[in-house]
Amino acid sequence: MAHSSLQAATVLQGLVFGAVALYTYHYARRHMRSRPPGPTGYPIIGNVLDLQRSREGDSIAALGKLYGDVVYMEVFGSPFVLLNGQGAIDLLDKRGQLYSDRPHLPMAADFSGMADLTPIMRYGEKFQFGRRLMNQALSTRAVSKWEQGIAGESRAMLRNLHQSPTTFVNHLN
Repeated sequence: MAHSSLQAATVLQGLVFGAVALYTYHYARRHMRSRPPGPTGYPIIGNVLDLQRSREGDSIAALGKLYGDVVYMEVFGSPFVLLNGQGAIDLLDKRGQLYSDRPHLPMAADFSGMADLTPIMRYGEKFQFGRRLMNQALSTRAVSKWEQGIAGESRAMLRNLHQSPTTFVNHLN
């Protein structure tokens, strides 16, 4: 009986050691790829401690002075590339089309069936067309045309809420 519990403990130790070694190998390999210079982060939290919440702009500027115009860091496993200086601005101006995409959101796009909504859409001609339409409908000039109607509806809803506050859900239509 003691022999089998010793074997189980040895197997468990081997599994734990293997998992730690695999994680360490994966973490080290992931960070050895060619990336811009940046601070070394901690496992799991990454570089979250390098950004001071109250002074993020100063923190980013300090990292730029230390590592250069392009700084790479990870925060909770998400990669960030911080751009400082004129060289980074020129990079975005000249090759902005390459960097204008957004992350793919499978839960919001694929599984929900809302992949064609402009805020979720990947960058491309369809996205540009949707953004152009949204800018036309939601620009300051367009919204100012709706101002009187919105104010009138708001006054009507407030009047109804004042008259019968217990049925406020009915006034939201």
